[in-house]
Amino acid sequence: MPRSPSVPHTLARLLLVGLALALAGGALGLLYERSWLGADAAAARAVVAADVQAQFAAITARLRAATAAATEDPEAIPRAASGGPAAVAALFALAERASPAGSGVALTLYGADGAPLAWSGRPSVLPVTRVTGPAALFMVPSPIGPWLVNVDPVVDGAGRRVGSVAAEIALPLGQLRVGSDAEAYELPTAVVPVQLRPYTGSLPAGTPGAIVVTAPESGAPLAVIDVPDEALDAARGRWRARLWGAAAAGAALIL
Repeated sequence: MPRSPSVPHTLARLLLVGLALALAGGALGLLYERSWLGADAAAARAVVAADVQAQFAAITARLRAATAAATEDPEAIPRAASGGPAAVAALFALAERASPAGSGVALTLYGADGAPLAWSGRPSVLPVTRVTGPAALFMVPSPIGPWLVNVDPVVDGAGRRVGSVAAEIALPLGQLRVGSDAEAYELPTAVVPVQLRPYTGSLPAGTPGAIVVTAPESGAPLAVIDVPDEALDAARGRWRARLWGAAAAGAALIL
């Protein structure tokens, strides 16, 4: 008749099982960390940059969808510019359909001279040179943070420019950074919050972790984000502390 395992032998087996599970959980956690934060600071910075680019691409798509909807009837702009109240009311209705309340997108339809004719939401006041210029995607400052703006020319069936449409939306920012860099804002990402500021032609001095955010398709510079090594190291440290804490707790429960 086989002997029952001794209590010390059973405890040793439980200890080994618990240790193996803890190590396996830790290994899986480190693999996830590598996919989330990358192998080093450079890889983590690339992950953050890709996250911000994806955010800008998604916001740009919303803006372009609004401008496309507003230009379905390009003749509505010249009708409003030269017509009576009914034509202006129809243009306002078009703006509301293209950018309904609650969408977060403000939209303005301009005449050929750059004068605003109809709008939806609470748009900003754009320079006439921007409104009458070529299609562009750019950032503008405001007291609550920068807005991303997409301007498109409106042309009629003969290819003549009859006006412009601008769609804009506030970026999903945190609080304004105070101190030496009052133009920077906190932008959440899946890894760490980053400091974002409009691109002014060059990278700011003293920010080795700075990355230029570009417009989808054109690649034109839009903004600069600062991703310091210290923030990435802190995020990695917090993740590992939670990881090993969870592994230790799991092993303790098994034992």
